[in-house]
Amino acid sequence: MISIRHPRTFHGLIACLFLAAAALRANEPAVSPGNTNAALQYWQAFSQLPAMDEHRQQIVANWNTVPVDADAVKLIEASSTALTYLHRGSALESCDWGLQKEDGIMLLMPHLAKARELARLALLRAREELDTQNSAAAADDIADVLVLANFVGSDTFAIGLLVQDSIEQMAFDLAASRLGQFAPESLRTLADRLGKLPHGGTLQSALRNERQFSLEWMIARLRNANDQSWQEALRPLAIETPKGTFEAIVEELKTKAGAVQEFEEFRPFYDELTTLAERPPDVFRSRAADLLKKYQNDAVGRLMLSDFVRVFDKDLATRTRFSLLKAAVAVLLSGPGELRNFPDPAGTGPFEYAASERGFELRSKLTIDGRPVVLAVGKPRR
Repeated sequence: MISIRHPRTFHGLIACLFLAAAALRANEPAVSPGNTNAALQYWQAFSQLPAMDEHRQQIVANWNTVPVDADAVKLIEASSTALTYLHRGSALESCDWGLQKEDGIMLLMPHLAKARELARLALLRAREELDTQNSAAAADDIADVLVLANFVGSDTFAIGLLVQDSIEQMAFDLAASRLGQFAPESLRTLADRLGKLPHGGTLQSALRNERQFSLEWMIARLRNANDQSWQEALRPLAIETPKGTFEAIVEELKTKAGAVQEFEEFRPFYDELTTLAERPPDVFRSRAADLLKKYQNDAVGRLMLSDFVRVFDKDLATRTRFSLLKAAVAVLLSGPGELRNFPDPAGTGPFEYAASERGFELRSKLTIDGRPVVLAVGKPRR
């Protein structure tokens, strides 16, 4: 323990604090050489998020539409330390959130909501930076958010993948709508960082985690349960089960041995769906729908199943919009001819290009809910 009563120790401590504060004000991304885990920076960012009253919560919730007025600027300034740690985390190549996956269905994931809040604050600051023609800083903030999104979704569950997609979509929307305000050098910086993002989550990895830490966790929990009170082992599943149906499902399972058998017979669902996730979208949707129908009326299906087709579509749309964003940056830098280098994942050629009064649109042949995936890009300022 450091004693602040010793003058030399006290002054040394004060000097260190001033140096640290100066580094934060300068937004230096320095990280100690031995620190390779981005989560250590992100957890510090979360701890430095500003206090939120109702008015600030509304600003954050509506970060993309609220006026960047005095109140918004004050909130941005209050977030500067948290955003410094966000930037430091983005400089690292790996991220281990320290989740206790052995907790299974009862696993806590507090980083998901905090990451979304931090991302919104960074994108709000990017809006202010673009308003003041500081596109270099805005490019960094947008890229930092995309790095965070990928780290949020990596090695996690379906919910983590959905949060990754939602954070990425926020960044794509802001970047596309205001790409025309980026200086060429900032566009090149953004293109470079988009090409170096860490690997994010995939439906396959999410399904493998769902199988291991939800299904297998529940099987082990049932096996270890008392023969007379095994029903309590299923209690964590009651939270996501429609009211009034949990008890009926437990009654349907009848015995501990019967429950274990039903859960074990559910294993092929995750295995088959994981394999299907590698197939083209139309094949996945058709076969996954049949697979869901096969299992959804089972007792375990009614307790465990999520709408994985929706997760697949949302993730596919996000990954397609990411390709569209990279293509849009290339078009702004070198013209529509660059599209030949960006094949449409859902087509047999490049993305479609259409000029408009507001700028241009890039369109994929991928459709979600009957609508094509489109990226609208704002017109460059002259």
